[in-house]
Amino acid sequence: MSVLTILLKILAILGIVILSILGLLLLMVLIVLFVPLRYSGKGSYRNSTLKAKIKASWLLKLVRVSFEYGEEEPLSVKILWFDLLKKKEKKEKKVEEPKTEEPKAEKTKVEEPKTEELKAEEPKKVESEAVEFKSEAAGTVKTKAEISGKIDVSTSKAVGEDFDEDPSDKPDDLEDDPSDEPGEDVEEDSEEKSTQRSSKYDKIKKYIELVKSDEFKESFSLCKDSLIKILKHVLPRRWNVKATLGFDNPETVGKIFEFYGVFYPMLHRHVKFDGRFDEEIIDVEGFFKGHITAVTFLAVGLKILLNRNIRKVIKMFKETKNG
Repeated sequence: MSVLTILLKILAILGIVILSILGLLLLMVLIVLFVPLRYSGKGSYRNSTLKAKIKASWLLKLVRVSFEYGEEEPLSVKILWFDLLKKKEKKEKKVEEPKTEEPKAEKTKVEEPKTEELKAEEPKKVESEAVEFKSEAAGTVKTKAEISGKIDVSTSKAVGEDFDEDPSDKPDDLEDDPSDEPGEDVEEDSEEKSTQRSSKYDKIKKYIELVKSDEFKESFSLCKDSLIKILKHVLPRRWNVKATLGFDNPETVGKIFEFYGVFYPMLHRHVKFDGRFDEEIIDVEGFFKGHITAVTFLAVGLKILLNRNIRKVIKMFKETKNG
């Protein structure tokens, strides 16, 4: 075999490996986009006790999540037959096990006896601290006396002097300078405020014109339709509620019947209501089912981003904001 044939075989093997990896990646992307996430739930309220359970599964129930209200461990996350949350709890327990308790004999308090030298030095320290405190107190008294003397001297001078002083004796620094007049500053501030107000009004006018434009109306209608589409896709496809209600006052039951009669054309397939006028009872049960796929979100998002009107409106908003 020649070297060229060996190189060609190696390249063929590498190409097959690369194509297989790309095929697996493409398959994973298609699975994520097209395989739906299915969810369901059911609940009931009887004898003042509430029970509820919600489930979600993906990829033929290979990934399962469930939440059950009222249980000790309400949440569970499973991949195939492995429960992820229980494994975490077991690991935490294993980490907590190797804690060892100290022997009780070591926990006894040991008091260190004071030596005779320390006992002898304690009264000396107390005496020295008392002397320092007295000296500091004397110093503070002196300073207060000095301050009081200064105050007396200043007050005596103020009393002895005459108050009829000539205004000509005032220093030149106290005279009014013409430069201190605030006329020019006030005018400048008023001009700045007026320019700011005019710029704000111009921006508001531009925003109003933008909202009234045809591009904005078309983009708004597109966003509204896409949002309604997403809500229809996310909301459950099948749901049903059965309720039996009774109260002390029959008027409340009659009002509930009136409300139910208004929405009966829309709710008669999904809601069944039974009223009791002679007993107090609240009995409600129901279930719902639905599914969500990532393709719908991707399609709606691309439709919004690639629309020319929406791009124009975004550009106009940026220009008005910066301008």
